[in-house]
Amino acid sequence: MRNFGINLIGVRGSLTMAGVAVAALASGAFAQANCAAPESDFSVTTLVPRSSGIDEPIKMDFDQISKDVIDIYWVERKGAVRKYDGATKALVELGTINHNDEFESGVTGIILDKQFKTNHRMYIYYAFGNATAFEYRLSRFTLANGKLDLGNEKIVLKIPAGFKKMHTGGAMDWDENGNLFLTVGENEGGLGGPANTNDLRGKILRIHPEEDGSYTVPTGNLFSAGTAKTKPEIYVMGVRNAYSLRYDQKLKGIVWGDVGPDGTGVTEEDNFAKTPGNYGWPMFAGNNQVLKAGSVAAAPKNTDGANTGLTDLPAARPGTYSYQQQCAVTGPIYHYDATLDSKRKFPPNWEGRWLVSDCNNGSMDTLNLNGAGDGITTHGKALGKVKLTRPLDLKYGPDGALYIINYAGWFGADAATSIQRVDYNGACTSVGIASRPGPEREASRQRNLALLRRGGGALIPWVGLHMVNGRAAANVR
Repeated sequence: MRNFGINLIGVRGSLTMAGVAVAALASGAFAQANCAAPESDFSVTTLVPRSSGIDEPIKMDFDQISKDVIDIYWVERKGAVRKYDGATKALVELGTINHNDEFESGVTGIILDKQFKTNHRMYIYYAFGNATAFEYRLSRFTLANGKLDLGNEKIVLKIPAGFKKMHTGGAMDWDENGNLFLTVGENEGGLGGPANTNDLRGKILRIHPEEDGSYTVPTGNLFSAGTAKTKPEIYVMGVRNAYSLRYDQKLKGIVWGDVGPDGTGVTEEDNFAKTPGNYGWPMFAGNNQVLKAGSVAAAPKNTDGANTGLTDLPAARPGTYSYQQQCAVTGPIYHYDATLDSKRKFPPNWEGRWLVSDCNNGSMDTLNLNGAGDGITTHGKALGKVKLTRPLDLKYGPDGALYIINYAGWFGADAATSIQRVDYNGACTSVGIASRPGPEREASRQRNLALLRRGGGALIPWVGLHMVNGRAAANVR
């Protein structure tokens, strides 16, 4: 990037650049600012401390009430569904799911409906059953008078799970078409689970929930509907315990963390995928490290007696980023929104940073994907001032701040069990057209375009205006 001098005309900040007409100005787009955002520019607030009664929180989702007021909904492994009221700061009990929480099982997933503000629906993933019939369920619940209407549960999907009661999954996210991605743990299913094309365990599913509580299967999954010995819901197979997942609307792909096996191998995975595929478990892990002797990544075969699916499997893909055994928990890739009116949102120099963590060691790192999305170009530590204790969920809220669930305990709560918010408070922010309210932004855009057109210059692909220590600068690349 190169910095260009600018003139600011009047209090509205009109941009003039002699002899230059800027294509990006017409769309209101801004480039990534190349200013620093030191640790001192971030602050950490504990919204829900252990003293509130929070106990084994697993996953959360958000409902923005107003600019600075955000309600947080979460589930706890032992069945509780709760809400943090952003206006009153109170914890609200919504109900308790009838479930099985033996060993690692329990209630491990929640996501609000895309039309939550009008239909008050949410989807919850949980374990159910006993020693003779154990399964994972994805159910739709509705809030009525501020409580879960437990008698009106719509069971969307049942997944027979065997009886190991571990490696559960439960992470969910929507794409822009209303398709729901859902991670399902392998439940120690071995070659009869994650490597079985006819079994939903050890998979990432992609389905489309319907109004009546059923679901349909969109096209573009790993196996077409009607393919013998396969399940059409499968988007990704060969997964051990994908406990975290996010869909990236800008890149049109999913990121997930897959918890690897115990041992000393480089088998933890943070993955990014724009297309369906096979990620190899239990034959391979990490960078296609062979775990089952004789397996060939380019042409894996499942000849196990427990396999009810295809023998010849799709080629195994290596992990996008792999590291030595711990407990991978991925967060999202950050995309700066100059139009978002928020005093908390992360700065533009975080653009493209993929936030990853680890439940065991409490690390906080950022990765940057290469152009193909199949490898990492940079890797660095981030936000050292944030003290993570067994983090399980990291998400950017609708205000652009980072929210974190610290599970903290081990099959029980700990003093550090909490939900935290990390705000950016520094001066590195894009300003100008894209940051103003709609009518003012459009009027300013038209004035600026007129000024630039009078300069008679050629179009430049991307220009951005940002603030560095209170001074304005423009970026061109």
